[in-house]
Amino acid sequence: MNKQISFFDKPRVVFIKDRTEINKDFKIGIDFQLFMETPEHYHIFHDEVFYGVYKESCRKVSDNL
Repeated sequence: MNKQISFFDKPRVVFIKDRTEINKDFKIGIDFQLFMETPEHYHIFHDEVFYGVYKESCRKVSDNL
């Protein structure tokens, strides 16, 4: 069976370091949908704001692409 990719199949990242100084929701163990990835950052869209978080603060938990 071929794996179909939908618009909703987006990778997610989970915080491995507390970054509540950026946003109160960026706590260890909380995951967010990944908007975009660059060499040094994961870009997350949360609360109507784009955040560029260092990769050392998060890890990718799924990649359905």
